[in-house]
Amino acid sequence: MNRPVVAFLSLGCRVNQYEIRRFIERLYPLVEITEFGHPADLTVIDTCVVTRTAERDTRQMIHRARRSSPDGLIVLTGCYVDIHPGAAREIEPGVFVFSRDRKVEIPEWIADRFGLGALVETTGAPPLWPSAGRPPLMVQNGCDNRCAYCVIPLARGPSVSRPPEEILAELGRFFRDPVAEVVLSGINLGAWGRDLRPSRKLAELVELLLDHTPDGRRLRLGSVEPETVDEELVALLGHPGLAPHLHLPLQGTTDATLAAMRRPNRTGAYLELVESVRRSAPGCAIGADVIAGFPGETDEAFSDGLEFVKRCGFSYLHVFPFSARPGTAAESMKALPSEIVKARAARLRELAAGLRAAFLAGQQGRTVAVAVEEIRADGRAAGMAGPFFPVRFPFDAPMPQHLVKVRCVRQEEDGFAGEYACAPKAT
Repeated sequence: MNRPVVAFLSLGCRVNQYEIRRFIERLYPLVEITEFGHPADLTVIDTCVVTRTAERDTRQMIHRARRSSPDGLIVLTGCYVDIHPGAAREIEPGVFVFSRDRKVEIPEWIADRFGLGALVETTGAPPLWPSAGRPPLMVQNGCDNRCAYCVIPLARGPSVSRPPEEILAELGRFFRDPVAEVVLSGINLGAWGRDLRPSRKLAELVELLLDHTPDGRRLRLGSVEPETVDEELVALLGHPGLAPHLHLPLQGTTDATLAAMRRPNRTGAYLELVESVRRSAPGCAIGADVIAGFPGETDEAFSDGLEFVKRCGFSYLHVFPFSARPGTAAESMKALPSEIVKARAARLRELAAGLRAAFLAGQQGRTVAVAVEEIRADGRAAGMAGPFFPVRFPFDAPMPQHLVKVRCVRQEEDGFAGEYACAPKAT
């Protein structure tokens, strides 16, 4: 019997990436994995709804899956189908929809549909899956916050933490593969442990996992809400087994905007946290998300917000034009004119480009530890440096299992072209 051909696509966050990777691990090698957009007997799409752009991308990918496989089955799951349960079938009648409560059933459903028998648990993903060398490890799902603009708590539900022993066991499986870096991920990562009994803190989990991270490998923290970052977590940023990088969502750039967004943080505490990180871990890359053009933001507030962003001196900044989401408090707020939102997003991106250029200029000539993600046919490797910038360098060898040391020689695109130095014994 021929193996069914299956394509997978993850849209949006690292948690979606983790979920799709787990599907692949459970099905491979009972199915043949192909790239999304190629003809397939079945296509699985883990959808996103965080912005209007994400919704548009979801709809486009559903159409693309049908065009590439006119007779293939399509399975949809993820936040789009949880927020718009009927819309997916309007886009493409005949799709199979799995809500968040049934998402874990997808591999067994595929096995039953194609008569594959019992699933075989594997420890790695096939080479076609992106970021195989830097896999996400989901430690937490859901969110208890109710920020005015955010639809994700409605789609994902309340915060749920995975038990530490379960996380530790999965980390061990990752490190049996050629994996140099594991990215700890969650919908609200910093909330890990609050719902456990007794309650735990993220710093405790990170310290436990670092104790079981082999020399020459490392962990990286995904996005962590600033109000959940405590002194213990900041202190760990200088650990050789933890990437020197912290992503702290900001969203609003003035206290008035943050209050309107119903965010739990304020600019003063945020700046104190940024400065504390820089004292504890000099050279640590710090990034953020910012929403441009939130309802009610005045010209003066926007100008003040630009100055605040400059003071933070981010290594990078992700800018999102405000996008009203269904079922959120901000949906009923009076939106700013679209031309103002676009102009403010453009100005923030211009500022972000300058901050990024200054950060990268400071990396020139440094030797950094790189987690290799790809060995290209032309004999160049591509991977991620600890301070979160891509590096490409000559490396005519199999995929390394450990971090490799690379000298940053020439700035190239958003990162560096480098020279391979040597594989470090420790990070």
